[in-house]
Amino acid sequence: MKHSDWQQIERVLAIILESPEEERRAQIEQLCQNDPEIRTEVESLLTAHSNAASFLDVKTQIDSDSVHSFSLAGRTLGPYLLLEAIGHGGMGTVYRAERTDGRFQKQVAVKVVPAAMHFPELLRRFASEQQILATLEHPNIARLLDAGVSPEGIPYLVMEYVEGTPVTEYCRTRRLSTRQRLILFQAICSTVHYAHQHLVVHRDIKPANILVTTDGIPKLLDFGIAKLMGHWSGSAASATRSILNPMTPDYASPEQARGETITTATDIYSLGVILYELLTGQRPYTVADKSLTEAVRVICEIDPERPAVVLRNRMKRAGERAGREVDSSADLDAIVAKAMRKHPQQRYASAQELESDISRYLAGLPVSAHRGSFQYVASKFILRHKLAVASFLITVLLGAAGVSAVVWQARIAQRERVKAQHRFDQVRSLAKSLMFEIHDNIATLPGSTKARELLISRAVQYLDSLAGESSGDTSLQMELAAAYVRVGDLQGGLAGSGNLGDLTGALASYEKAHSILASVIALEPDRVDASQQLARLYGSISNLHMRLRHQAEGLSNAEAGLAIWESLTARSSNDEDTQRGLAGAYFRLADAYGYEKDPKSVAIRGKALVMYESLLQRHPNDPEAMRNVALTHKTLSAGLLDTGRNVEAIEHLEKARELDQQRTAADANNAQAKLDLSFDLSEIAQAYDNQKQPGKALGYMQQTLDIRQGLADADPKDARIKGRVAYALLRMGQLHLELDEYASALPNLRSSIIINKAFGSDPAAIADTAQAYIAIGDSESGLAHAMPPSTPQHTSHLQAACSSYHTAVERYRQLKAHNQADSDDLKDAAGATEKAASCDKLLHTVH
Repeated sequence: MKHSDWQQIERVLAIILESPEEERRAQIEQLCQNDPEIRTEVESLLTAHSNAASFLDVKTQIDSDSVHSFSLAGRTLGPYLLLEAIGHGGMGTVYRAERTDGRFQKQVAVKVVPAAMHFPELLRRFASEQQILATLEHPNIARLLDAGVSPEGIPYLVMEYVEGTPVTEYCRTRRLSTRQRLILFQAICSTVHYAHQHLVVHRDIKPANILVTTDGIPKLLDFGIAKLMGHWSGSAASATRSILNPMTPDYASPEQARGETITTATDIYSLGVILYELLTGQRPYTVADKSLTEAVRVICEIDPERPAVVLRNRMKRAGERAGREVDSSADLDAIVAKAMRKHPQQRYASAQELESDISRYLAGLPVSAHRGSFQYVASKFILRHKLAVASFLITVLLGAAGVSAVVWQARIAQRERVKAQHRFDQVRSLAKSLMFEIHDNIATLPGSTKARELLISRAVQYLDSLAGESSGDTSLQMELAAAYVRVGDLQGGLAGSGNLGDLTGALASYEKAHSILASVIALEPDRVDASQQLARLYGSISNLHMRLRHQAEGLSNAEAGLAIWESLTARSSNDEDTQRGLAGAYFRLADAYGYEKDPKSVAIRGKALVMYESLLQRHPNDPEAMRNVALTHKTLSAGLLDTGRNVEAIEHLEKARELDQQRTAADANNAQAKLDLSFDLSEIAQAYDNQKQPGKALGYMQQTLDIRQGLADADPKDARIKGRVAYALLRMGQLHLELDEYASALPNLRSSIIINKAFGSDPAAIADTAQAYIAIGDSESGLAHAMPPSTPQHTSHLQAACSSYHTAVERYRQLKAHNQADSDDLKDAAGATEKAASCDKLLHTVH
């Protein structure tokens, strides 16, 4: 059916629905007399509307079969050629596709939603979901790669193409044991919990949306995308339903069936249905062949048979003995029942809680879904401690008089263990929420440094309280390591948002994380996430050592991180996280060489740029990908400036500025994007200064200062911003000095010194302070020479100049005493010493 036909159907239906019922038949005859196909569609929709009653939204009924007959195979949408339809989701159709512009050959999945162009509300929802889906970065979620609108107005999404088998079919064909199925189900729960943490409810969890690859990795599809229409096979009345209430009936929750508010509990229910099917091989009930009224009644009122009963009946029919599930069926029945409670508040509070109960079952521990009677707890205890219980029974036979006391103590001990486990899980969940959910949501906001400090300090207190329990628990150890990395970032690291300027504290926190990660890898050498985290940590440690002027340590840590990423890339060359990590490792290594202006830094930085640009091509609207490319352009320009290639440097800087301006325009509250833009302007100023155009450079530096001062005013606790303000003031003073504007240079230079003094022993702050004193000396000397010799003003300015030169020399001595002076510092120190001697000699002559 053509686009124009759909428009005609929409117009006719709108007119008819506004008419009294007794006039509708005549209206159809009149409006569709020359087009029987349009008439058929309108009559079908009108019939569906009449039968659906309150369960359906009147103005959003579309015949899904008609939609699926609208094929776009062979068409091109943007740069994507649609090859063949590979699936239907209500009013949407998914096509296997490939790019036609030659930028890469990888196949993708393109979801086309023709119906969205007919309904403004649906189109708004589609755009909103697209933005939400773009934020999900998880190895078990099919990634959103691109989006657009066809010339006809049809919106489409471009997603990762997943070759896999629906989870139920995968388990059946592979003959997975119950334990293997539960472990696979845990990965699905973890993925759903990740989405819930990012405020995304799936709303249509079913086997068709959970594909398992040949490597056994589950991938969730259509995550966060509103299902537009589902198939209710059967009568004509059941063939359509609301666009605004998307679901698949056999997996829908009671609140979905009733058209009530959808929450994360809806996904918990669907997970319970999936678990039921994985355990029994059949769905708890089938409603696709029922009328709408009957389907709603079944979903909302009927409790399905317990999985254990279904399994026993099947085995009896097959003449088999009840095997694997029977001994522990009560636990799995309780878990499924809790996940599928009719009332959302009675289900598991989160997918993580459901996953934790599965873990307890697999470990032989009491599950929280069970009522926990003494007999139940005791049976679980006996299964886990058969030898100990046997010894206990012998003791009982020998001393029956102590039975009551022993049993009572066992009950108390078990109760306390359950309470302790519950408390442990609560504290662990709270710490993770503070560290990763709340913290990340405020990290880029101006003025958030103090709040972030409080959040992370509280989270670390909670995690430290669990540290004694972490030995051998690699999952908890990974959380502890991530916590210490976050603390190090906040104390003084370069990653992410602002910090408190505590470099020594940051290094100590990073070292704690390093120790924990090393112990995890020692226990599980093939654990990829631990290796990735350790590789990133090496990059952060390298950065800190370079700021502390520990060049050798900085270089060795950068090389250690690169070695890990190269090893991971050799094992999985197409994984984007690994490619991103390898690019970052090249970037860090270039930083390490760049501190000494080693020519190798430019070539290494070029490798990072190629990789980051490749990732940006795949995700052109990804802010992180844009930032990585922009940051690499501007740091590459620094190496070019050091070698006098100013024109090339400016070209790279302009590319960086364009990307960072896009980021600031997209998010006006993103303090990191604004700071990044200020770095672009600062480096452009340096390039023009190198070309002997200090006046032009001064204009760019003023823009730099304005941005940074605004960020500092918004977040006074952010030491990083203060340091960048101080640097901008220093450069402003130096440029005024080059223009012989001595009086204008002095206020900027002195303000820079005042800010840098607050950083104490920070080597970079000390070096900048020394440069400011040299510039003050030059400015005072310039003012002195503008005065008649032997006048009080001449002498006063000359004295100030000499004093400033000597103070600069003292600051450089401080750096050298702590082995923190680099080659530039040593060169500047020699120049300051020479200027101090000349100034003293001139002052002596005047006197």
